[in-house]
Amino acid sequence: PPSPHYLRTVLINTGTPQAGPLSGWIGPRPDLHSAFAAFSAEWVDLTYPPLGEDTTYSSGVAWGDYDGDGDLDVYLTHGGYPNELFRNEGGGVFVDATSGPLGNSDFSLGVVWGDYDNDGDVDLYLANCGTANKLFRNDGGGIFVDATSGPLGDPACGTGVAWGDFDNDGDLDIYLVNSDSTNKLFRNDGSGTFVDATSGPLGDSGNGTSVACADYDNDGDLDIYIVNTGNANKLLRNDGGLVFVDVTSVPLGDALNGKGVDWGDYDNDGDLDLYFANRYTGNKLLRNDGGGVFFDVTSGPLADGGHAKNVAWGDYDNDGDLDLFLAKGDGATLGPNRLLRNDGSGVFVDATSGALTDSGMWSGATLGDMDKDGDLDLYVANLSGANKLFLNQAGSANHWLHVNLVGVVSNRSAIGARVRAVSGGLSQIREISGGSGYMSQNSLTAEFGLGSATLVDTIEVKWPSGLADTLTAESVDRLITIPEGGQLAVCGDVNSDGSINLSDPICLANYYFGKPCAIDPWGSDVNCDTLTNLGDAIIIANYYFGISGFELNCCP
Repeated sequence: PPSPHYLRTVLINTGTPQAGPLSGWIGPRPDLHSAFAAFSAEWVDLTYPPLGEDTTYSSGVAWGDYDGDGDLDVYLTHGGYPNELFRNEGGGVFVDATSGPLGNSDFSLGVVWGDYDNDGDVDLYLANCGTANKLFRNDGGGIFVDATSGPLGDPACGTGVAWGDFDNDGDLDIYLVNSDSTNKLFRNDGSGTFVDATSGPLGDSGNGTSVACADYDNDGDLDIYIVNTGNANKLLRNDGGLVFVDVTSVPLGDALNGKGVDWGDYDNDGDLDLYFANRYTGNKLLRNDGGGVFFDVTSGPLADGGHAKNVAWGDYDNDGDLDLFLAKGDGATLGPNRLLRNDGSGVFVDATSGALTDSGMWSGATLGDMDKDGDLDLYVANLSGANKLFLNQAGSANHWLHVNLVGVVSNRSAIGARVRAVSGGLSQIREISGGSGYMSQNSLTAEFGLGSATLVDTIEVKWPSGLADTLTAESVDRLITIPEGGQLAVCGDVNSDGSINLSDPICLANYYFGKPCAIDPWGSDVNCDTLTNLGDAIIIANYYFGISGFELNCCP
């Protein structure tokens, strides 16, 4: 049943504001007609303080489970105002968890999560414009430390940024796009040391706005696509050893007013296609036909023609193909967002409805399953006005499978890993991305819609290390965690060592009290209450000693 928070928030957001009551503000007058329409809509506005409170130049946004409790938290940048971290408490409730350096008030734009030190929690990198960029190391327990050093504090005008293990050495590097100077590649040499490894075409100076990295040629390493404004976009092929070659060709070298970009296999043919937004000059869908050949297949609503900024692929209706979300609007004109549904065979239909039609000066956006119900929700930043959390109510009619990956030889966040899911005659791929869209990042989970399929025949994972894992006959409608090596996560195996023993409740207790211990969020929540706390540690300890009445019951 709907939670009290859901019901209260929908009634507030669909209500009619009261005009100056004599006794003080008593809230909006409920509009039951609008409320019931929202309950049955595909998308509903679930924005509630603090998610929509700060209306000052919100720019980039990224989902990331910073506290390892199994649900998605969100970080929001503000140009010239303090940034914010919102912790997900479950049930659609978020609290402001901004503390220490996280409230950076420089002109922040791009933001990405990634576990650069491989310690089991995600760290944060900020691209600032005109002041030093920032690396915030996550030390657990909600504590972040400014670990910016060396070239990481690049003081140019950073816009887009992405984590990626570009040399496949097991740790995350950074690619930074600047709008007023050359772009940068920072190689992670371990122990918190990053080196400026920019060379050749990596130092593009084409007035960059965004970047998305993916293995477009299926050779096992991350390539880079850069979107520029007023200069040609660039595709840089990774030939190994941090050697990148400019392989830009028509139509990849679009030279209009570029904004956001994202890779996704919209036609399910096994390679990643490309979509990018242009300001008022027509967006582009480029189909990857292999061999380095891309075709412009833009048609119908895909061209748009408005001021789209963020773009994001995601199967919002869980029917087995990728749909497309566009965040729109600029500093002069309010605009509605746009959702384009993939109906197969290259046909996209405008499916914008419900709360998504709200107008705003929309900027960055991020897709992820924030309420763990199996469909993708949206959080969208607004340059002038309330930011919005849009709850997806459309995907629940179809089956789904979500996959979290844990790198062992590869980087812990598994950025750059590719997951292939085969169900019946349908084969789909997802690649874990370290940043895309417009100054933003989607969740680090591989999310598959399965339509009517009730079993996933095969799951294949290709890791950046070159290793591969295969699982078969997996049930649907659940989140699974696959560590590198292929063994599925075990309920109660907090530290992912493959067995349940006393080290698990000890690890969980240490984590709870803010001491270092990397946990598996799914395997740690053994009473399925969406919280990871001492209660779980007590259950695991009693279960280990065979005490009657203590069972392990992780969420399906």
